[in-house]
Amino acid sequence: MNGALTIKSLAELELGHVRQAAEIFVESYYQSLSFLSEHPNTIVDAIVHSFIRERYYAGVLDDNVVGIVACSTKEGRSHRFDPKEFILRFGLFKGYIGYRRLRSSLEKPLELNSGQCYIESVATDTAFRGMGISTQLQQHLLEHLEFDEFILEVEPENYVAVQLYEKLGFSIIESQTESKGNRFGKGPSRVMMHKIIPK
Repeated sequence: MNGALTIKSLAELELGHVRQAAEIFVESYYQSLSFLSEHPNTIVDAIVHSFIRERYYAGVLDDNVVGIVACSTKEGRSHRFDPKEFILRFGLFKGYIGYRRLRSSLEKPLELNSGQCYIESVATDTAFRGMGISTQLQQHLLEHLEFDEFILEVEPENYVAVQLYEKLGFSIIESQTESKGNRFGKGPSRVMMHKIIPK
C-alpha cells in the first residue's frame, strides 16, 4: 500500500468519491443485493443517492476511496432511499420490493440513545483487503466520535471479525436471530458486540 490512508467524512469529499463508496458497498454486499440485478453498476446507480454523507466515513488512498464505514445514531440512519430510483431501474414490482427491503434494513430507525453509535456497512475494496483498512476506519470512529458506546453486529461464524473487534476493545453482548440493522431481509443469527468508552 503506497502512501498513507486518509480518513474523511463523505461530506468532505466529491461526488465521484461517493460513487466509489457506493461501488465498494455493492461489491461487498452483492450476495444480498443480487436479487435486484445481475449488473452491479445498475445497483450502484439505484442506491448512490441514498448515502447520508455526514454518516459515512471513507478511507482514501491516492484520491480513491478504498474502504467505508457508517455510523447510525438516534438522530438517523446512514441511508435515505427514494423509491423512484429503484422503480426506474428495476421496474415497478422488483423496484418496489427492493426499495422496501433496503429501507427496512438500512433506513429504519434503531432503538438507540443519544450516547450510542451503531457501526454498520463496513466494507473494503477487494484489491485492498487484508491491509488493515477496516481496522483503521473503525479506530478512527472510536477515537474521534464523541459517543459513550459503540455497537456492531457480526455473523457468528466470522471468527476472524469477532477476534478483530475484541482487539479493538469490543465484547459480546448477545446473539440474536434477527439483525438490529444492516441486513437486507431476514438472515441467520447475529452476534452483537459493544464497546463502552471510559469517561
